[in-house]
Amino acid sequence: MKHKMYILCGLPGSGKSTWLEYRTFSNEIVLCPDEFRKTITGQDYYAPLDEIVWFCVKNAARVLIKQVDLIIDATSLSKGSRSQWIRIAQEAGVQVWCYYFDTPLELCKERIEKRERVVPDEVMERMVNQFEYPTLDEGFEEILNIGP
Repeated sequence: MKHKMYILCGLPGSGKSTWLEYRTFSNEIVLCPDEFRKTITGQDYYAPLDEIVWFCVKNAARVLIKQVDLIIDATSLSKGSRSQWIRIAQEAGVQVWCYYFDTPLELCKERIEKRERVVPDEVMERMVNQFEYPTLDEGFEEILNIGP
């Protein structure tokens, strides 16, 4: 049986991780770069080791996609950021689905203010400016829109 990769796409605070908390998993593993970063560096963000963090996450994806369905819990805001995951899935011959979390910026900011890990406004604005809507021509089998 061929496995699938599911890429979550949305701003911080859009509901990706919360949505995952309510999912019932059968044969799916969630790969979250934020969790890898916290494990490797002990911090929410540490630029000098970020390349190592991404190396580890991508290699874990390459190994695991052959055995289980994968969910990539990252912002994946640009075509470039999504293309790395799509390439890994295509190399393994598996379908890629996108879950796009269409949550207004103001609601994302409200949610972020209530959590431990705060994302500064200037970072959020930069992320909004980087955002590119996911499209089927990127290589997705389907794009599912998750509203707030």
